[in-house]
Amino acid sequence: MRRLSILGISLAVLLASLAAPALPARAQALALTTPEVDYCTGAPDVFLGWWFNDACRGHDECLAPLAGIPAIPGRLACDRAFLADLLQAPHVLHGGACEDDGVCGRIAFLYFIVVRLASIFTNASMGG
Repeated sequence: MRRLSILGISLAVLLASLAAPALPARAQALALTTPEVDYCTGAPDVFLGWWFNDACRGHDECLAPLAGIPAIPGRLACDRAFLADLLQAPHVLHGGACEDDGVCGRIAFLYFIVVRLASIFTNASMGG
C-alpha cells in the first residue's frame, strides 16, 4: 500500500466524484475525518464516507513480513485479502458494507487494481 501510484488514486477519486451523488453537508464533514494514523498512504483513508483505513492497515501488516522479498504468491494473497476487507468497509454515517453500494464497490476495486499493479511493479524491480 505504501507504493501506491498517486496518478492511479487520482483517477479513482475523479471517477468516483463524477459517479457519486452529492453528500449532505453533515456527511461531507464526517467523510473528511482523518484517522489518527494514515495507513492508506497516497489515497484517502475515508472516501465518500467509507472507512478504508482498517483495510489499508491490514494490508500493510500483511505485507510487512514480505518487505524486500519478491514473494509473488504472498503478495497476491495480501492483495486479495485487501480487496475483501475494502468490500466490508463500513460507512461512517449509516453503516452497511461497501459491497452493498455500487459506487463504493467500484472504488474498492480501483484501490485493489492500483495496489495490485504496485505489487507487480515492485516484484519486477526486485527481479521476482
